Amino acid sequence: MARNPIGGADRVAQVLPYQLEGAQFGLRRQGRFLIADEMGLGKTLQAIMVAYQYSSEWPLLVVCPSSIRFVWKEQLSRWLGGLIDPVTDVQVITKGKEVPRRDAKIVIVPYILLEPNPHLRERSIDKAPYSVVICDESHYMKDPGSKRSKAVQKILKASKRIILLSGTPSMNNAEEMYAQMIHLLPLQKKPTLTEFRERYCVRSEFQVRGYPIVKYGGARNKEELNALLVKAVMIRRMKHDVLSQLPDKIRHRVDLDVENSVFAKKVQQMTQGWLNRSRGGGSGAPATSTCNEYGIETMELWRLTGQAKLGALKEYLAELLEATDAPKLILFAHHKFVIQGLEELLVKSLPAG
Repeated sequence: MARNPIGGADRVAQVLPYQLEGAQFGLRRQGRFLIADEMGLGKTLQAIMVAYQYSSEWPLLVVCPSSIRFVWKEQLSRWLGGLIDPVTDVQVITKGKEVPRRDAKIVIVPYILLEPNPHLRERSIDKAPYSVVICDESHYMKDPGSKRSKAVQKILKASKRIILLSGTPSMNNAEEMYAQMIHLLPLQKKPTLTEFRERYCVRSEFQVRGYPIVKYGGARNKEELNALLVKAVMIRRMKHDVLSQLPDKIRHRVDLDVENSVFAKKVQQMTQGWLNRSRGGGSGAPATSTCNEYGIETMELWRLTGQAKLGALKEYLAELLEATDAPKLILFAHHKFVIQGLEELLVKSLPAG
């Protein structure tokens, strides 16, 4: 690498060998590659390391599911702290009408906002295409014909550095890989969609009202396709491949985007009332309260925060459960309504039995 992979020596010491190897893989491919490591191996860090090497070409665009946009901000702040100002340099887009700031070095946009808002697909500073783009959970654009996929493809066609992250590269439905890999392959090696289908998908023919219909699905020549991906654009490691490098336990906090003004206002009112009474500033309130009163109010605050974040939590878990390599989960909860909400999600998301 031209410089430290992530900035300060203290951060470099936290980078595991296989993560450094992943970043070097991406740099050898000029910042156009797919990180397909198993969930939990640090794809985000590897993407940040590579993107940082091209910081002279920023602003950086990060496209991700809406439930993890603030996770990205937290990770960027953690690994690039001192190199960027998380407050002024990183902008998280939360509404479609929001315009990326001209001075933002990193813009984080959820997939769902790209298609209906073309202004989010270009740099505010000069209206030019983004040169460096990270797409997390890139299997979101697996259907080349979907509006979401087309919106992202418009960005990637004009981008110089393209870093895709997906823990679920599907080899059972080859066409789902096409929309991702086509932007990473060298120009002379790019097959058309028809060529790709004929080579790697299963062709079936049938008639509808006398008209011949051709449909493609599934996959064939899987070993050849996998070899092409690994040789050209993809790096994939499983936990058992790098087990000797992993720490005994990894703790990671997930920041969720809680947009619930009603609950937030209630929490603010209760907190302010609590502070007023503790200072003797409440109207007719005693200067001190009993431990029991504080205990009741504390439990009510916990209940309100549980309600406020339940929606965002369910959205995050739903996306986690969609991953084909989703890990086994143990969910802990306290309040009954949170447990009921999680149960409803699991019943809806998981197959019967």
